[in-house]
Order: sequence, then structure tokens, then C-alpha cells
Amino acid sequence: MYATACVVTASNDTPGGCPIYSRTSVATGTTCNTTSKKCEVSAAAGCTTDASCATLPVFDRAVPSSDVCSAGECTCYAGNHECYRKCARDIECAGGSTCDTKAHVCVSSPICTTNEQCAIKNGSLDYECNTATGTCAKVCTVDRDCSPSGHGLGAGAFNGTVCGADGFCASLATDCSDDSQCNTPAFVGATPQLKTFCIAAPAVAAGSTVSSAISD
Repeated sequence: MYATACVVTASNDTPGGCPIYSRTSVATGTTCNTTSKKCEVSAAAGCTTDASCATLPVFDRAVPSSDVCSAGECTCYAGNHECYRKCARDIECAGGSTCDTKAHVCVSSPICTTNEQCAIKNGSLDYECNTATGTCAKVCTVDRDCSPSGHGLGAGAFNGTVCGADGFCASLATDCSDDSQCNTPAFVGATPQLKTFCIAAPAVAAGSTVSSAISD
């Protein structure tokens, strides 16, 4: 996510303006928000009210051009100014989701709420519920609780996981502390690969993913 402050009067792809493309050549669709002074997708590109969703595509459908909102069917989600088929009850959402009756969208529900659920699910007391994410994870105090070292007689191969600061095993690829731990640019054939950087992992909590109701 491009989160640097921008200048409202600056044109795209100019100093102070917003980029038209990301580093992976994907169109960003962003402009400088006049309030937050950050590069964001313009609300004008989507919906502004529930009523404005009529005839607009249902955002999270595989073929949006053939699935459009009829009058009163969709809600304009403030998080991204896109139209989702509205829900009123949990039963109208897919498994693993519940209905946010204020926003009228389906939100992801936690996989677990207690340690017992994770122990049963994984068949081991080594797994507990990470309440920050609502997911089950292996608990640890040192890196070897998560993965063999790969060295020494009888040691298994290192599986790429280490003990995170929160006491749960995490992938080494997502547990960096500075840029030096990330890969350096390389070539695959004649194609240059992009340098990756170490950034704070975004919070992934239950309810952070929204979707449409599964019924009209």
C-alpha cells in the first residue's frame, strides 16, 4: 500500500502526486484525498450511497458485468466505496462469516475464541487461540519450538518458521525486523525481480474481510 503523504494540487506521477502504477505494474486507481492527504481510491470511482448502487456491479462477484445490483439490493460499503449485496441476518452469509447489521455486509468471523477449540482442531495442546487474529497457532518460547534447526545429528530440515514476538510460531518471511532480512534484487531469466522491504504487518483481525450476502 502506498501510504506516503501527497499534495492535492500535484498531478499523478509527479513529485508530491500519486502513482498511476504500483511497483508490480498494477494500476492503483488512486488520487490524493483532499481530507487525509493520502493516495486513496476515489469515491467517485464507485458508489456514494446505497441508492447509487442500483445498476452498479456487485463488487465481489467473479463476473461483475453479469451480476449488478437491483434497486434496494446492495449496500455501499464505506471501507472502499464499492457495492455489496446487503445482509440482515447471519444466515444470509457464507460459512465463516456473520452479518454486520450496521454496515449490512458479511464479515469474517474468528476461527477460534478459546484454546480448547485449537487443541481439539489440531490434536495437540501446543496450539492455542491467537485472539488478535482469531486463528489457531502453535505457541512457542524459542525458535526451535517452531522448526528444527537443520543442523546436527538427527535434526530435521528447517521449515521456515520462527517464534514471533507474540509467542506464536510465524513464517520467517513475515517476521522481519529490518530490510537486510529481505531478499535482494535478482534476475529470473531476463526479468529483474523487485526488492522487498520489511514493513509492519497489517493487523488481520476477525471482521476485517467483508463480502456480499449469498442470497438476494
